[in-house]
Amino acid sequence: MTSWMRAMMLAAWSASAVGAASFASLFTLANLAFGIYEVAQGRTKVADLPGVVVGGATTFVLALLFSFAITVPVSLVMGACAYPFLNTIQAVDHWAFGVVGLAVGTLIWLGLSSTGPAGNLYFGSWISVFAIGGLAGCAGGLAFSRQLRRGQAERNRAF
Repeated sequence: MTSWMRAMMLAAWSASAVGAASFASLFTLANLAFGIYEVAQGRTKVADLPGVVVGGATTFVLALLFSFAITVPVSLVMGACAYPFLNTIQAVDHWAFGVVGLAVGTLIWLGLSSTGPAGNLYFGSWISVFAIGGLAGCAGGLAFSRQLRRGQAERNRAF
């Protein structure tokens, strides 16, 4: 497999893992905070809080599976758009890939969140746009850059 294909697959995996982890973390922390508030108000029992953590773990697995449905096609499209410029973009600082990934991830999550309920912490807030989509895109961009540089180093050693 070429370094370009490995870079796209690594970008998809990294974006999926970071997106799922940030989504599950946001989900679990927000629900735990709400659960602690409910316990303090006397509306629920402390014994119900471990269920929130189990729900967070389940959310992570489901978010990871769902995110592959988004990140693999996006990585393929981004990689296909980048392929003609491969020699030029390899000279670009790797942080530029992170910034572009942040922008792409933010725009994709913003598009997804526009179909969700307004004001929903998980889908309809600016927190989720940057904390989930932005972080996932940034991780994908940095992983793509790292793999491209690794592939370039391997080709240089071969000669």
